Amino acid sequence: MIIEGDFTDWPVKPKKDNETGAFVLSTAQWTDLLGWLMFDLPPQAKADPFEPTFRSVFSYFVRRGPDAFSIPFENHRKQKEWDQQVNNAFLLGLSWEYPQSSRS
Repeated sequence: MIIEGDFTDWPVKPKKDNETGAFVLSTAQWTDLLGWLMFDLPPQAKADPFEPTFRSVFSYFVRRGPDAFSIPFENHRKQKEWDQQVNNAFLLGLSWEYPQSSRS
C-alpha cells in the first residue's frame, strides 16, 4: 500500500521503496495501523497472539453470511468461547485480560 502525507506520529512507519521512492506499508503493517487508529490497539509485532487485534475486533462490525447477526456475541459459528469473551470485553471497555488468560 502506498502512503502519502504526514505519518511522523504513527506507531508503524512506512518504508521508502528504493525503486519508486514511494512510502509503502505491508498488509501486516496496514492492519496494525488500522487497529491503532480505530481501536487504539498497540502494534501486534510484539503482542500476545491471544490479545484483541484489528481483524478480530473489526469482525464484529463487518459480518458475512446468512446468520451473521443471529448471535450478537459471535462473529462466526465456530468461534472459540475465549475469543468471543476477549473481543466483546474489549469492545465494551471491560478488562479483556481475564478471559484472555483463561483461554482453553
